[in-house]
This record gives sequence, C-alpha cells and structure tokens, in this order.
Amino acid sequence: MKKYAFIGDISFNNRFEKIYSEGENPFKGINSILNKADVVGNLECFARGDTGVNELKNPRLDTSEETLSLLADINIKIACLANNHAFDNLDSGFKKTKLILEKHKIKSIGASMDNNYSIPLIVGEKDDIKIAFLNYVNYDTNPSMPPNTKIKVNFFCKNTLFSKIKELRDRVNHVVVLLHWGGRVENGFYPDWHQPKIARELINAGADLIIGHHSHTFQPFERYKGKYIFYSLGNFCFDDIYMNDKLYSKLSPRQKESAIINIDFYKDSYKVEITPIRNRGGNIIIDKSLYVKYKCRNILFHIIKKFHFVWKIYYIKLKKINPIFNYFFIQKGSLKQALKMKKILNHIRK
Repeated sequence: MKKYAFIGDISFNNRFEKIYSEGENPFKGINSILNKADVVGNLECFARGDTGVNELKNPRLDTSEETLSLLADINIKIACLANNHAFDNLDSGFKKTKLILEKHKIKSIGASMDNNYSIPLIVGEKDDIKIAFLNYVNYDTNPSMPPNTKIKVNFFCKNTLFSKIKELRDRVNHVVVLLHWGGRVENGFYPDWHQPKIARELINAGADLIIGHHSHTFQPFERYKGKYIFYSLGNFCFDDIYMNDKLYSKLSPRQKESAIINIDFYKDSYKVEITPIRNRGGNIIIDKSLYVKYKCRNILFHIIKKFHFVWKIYYIKLKKINPIFNYFFIQKGSLKQALKMKKILNHIRK
C-alpha cells in the first residue's frame, strides 16, 4: 500500500512570510495528518526573481526564497507547477523555486526549463505498486505567457492527454491526473458545464483519479466507474493579495475552506478519506463542521449538472452578481468601485 495526501493551492504570500519570519508553524493543527503520507499539492506562489515580474499577469503571486521552506513543514513530496502563476516572476523566479524544491528533495511536475515538463512522474517503479502523475493547466485560467520565456508549461490538450494515459496503462497500477482548470468558474462552488464530460472521458481513457485546482473553492466530487473525480480542492493555504502596496484581492469566506484528500493506493484499487480544513488567520486547522456543507454541495451538484438551464442561472449569478456583492460587502468598497471591479473581473475571465 502507498499513502498519499492531496492538497489544494499553496501560496505563501503576504501573511505567510511574516509567519515564517517569526518562526511559527501555521500547519501544526494538521501535521498529524500530513506526516502520515506523501503530500501532493499545487504550488502557485513562486520565489521572487531578479529580473522583475510578468506585467501581463494580474493578479501575481510571489514570496521569499526562505518562506518556500515551509513546504518541508507540510511534508510535500510532489509539487504541481502547471498552473497560471508559473510565469509570474519570470525565468529567474522559476529557477530559484526549482532550486529550493531540489534542496528539500521535492519532485516537481508540469513545468520546467528543459524538455522534462511533459514527462509523467512515475513513483514506485521498483515496488509492487506503481503510480503515474500527470499535471496540466488549461488556457482558460489565464496563464499569460511572457515573450522570450524559457519556462515550458504542460498545457491541457485532451487528445494528447488521452494518448499519455493509454500509453501508461500497461506500465503502472494507477494513473493520477492533476488539472489546473475551470477558469470561467473561478471562485465558484461548481465546475464549468463541460468539466464533468471531460473528466468522464479521461476516466474512460484509463485515468484512475482526477484532482482539480484553480477555483480557490472546494468544489463537489463524484465517483464514476468506481473512480473519484475531485473538481477542485480549493486553497490549502493562501492569503490576501497585495500588489504595489495595495490590496488587490481579499479572501472571501469560501476561499478559506478546503480539504485534505487522503488516499491509500493498493494494486487494483484505492480508498479515500476526506478531511475538511479551514484557514483561520493563517493557521490551517481541521474543521469537521464543513462535512455537512460539502455534502449539501454535492447533492446540489447532481441536480445542476443534469440541467443546463439550472447551471446557466448559477453561472450568471457567479459572473454578474457575486463580483459586486463580494466587493461591496466583503472588501468594503463603494458601489461605484464595485461596478468597476465587476468590469475588470469579467474582462480578466474572458
């Protein structure tokens, strides 16, 4: 048996730099879970580089090289780099991040500065249980690739991924697909209309487990042909985003809720355990009260995914109403500012 713990978006921005500098451990409330398994997570915050930032991307994330050492505190063994923030700190920041990962013996997949970015990571090749990990980012998440970059990112192409999965099927016991996707429904509770169809096609092609990221919310999960599909795990650790000393984005309550997905892999099957977590002032804690909320979300999801007009109502609310509501009530902006922010968000999401 092999034990893995899958977590959502990891960003040691802003408050986490202070936490690290003060020698605190924001993960002490969940270390007992993370230390029992090899952790796999989506690293969205890269080290600051020496050559500026990717001005094409807003918002951007960054952190110090020292703060990235917090990765060792969460027992992360595999970092997914195929995401829409891989270019934020240009080639210099990417190089620094890779060196830190190598220093802490953390494997990375999905992006590199050589030709290894599209090569699957296979673990346990000398053991009885072999697992392949594939990591891709969808263009709809707004990666904003700068010109002349040497960073190579694994962009999602359905047919290419089908071929990769089928190629791996005879070599490994399990194929795990890690997707950074669903850009149109960022901050939403439910996946985009086409995502369940794509997920099922990937399972039909031979994938055993699908783990999604990017929405910054914990979205529903389901089983299809006995295989699990987690559309998005939400934020594992994240803070408000400041750019040029101004608050760009404040975390909403929904962006502070997530889950750790513990999986025991056997030769021909796997067992799943879900542990809900919450970000409370930068400290990541277990919050079992979220079980009920997640269960209700899953029930609603089965209704929404069957009727396109119901999903369309949800989508209009997410795109047109929520940006104004969140900015006006959560970020305490004026109505005029809220309307302006809605325009900006809609432009970014197109």
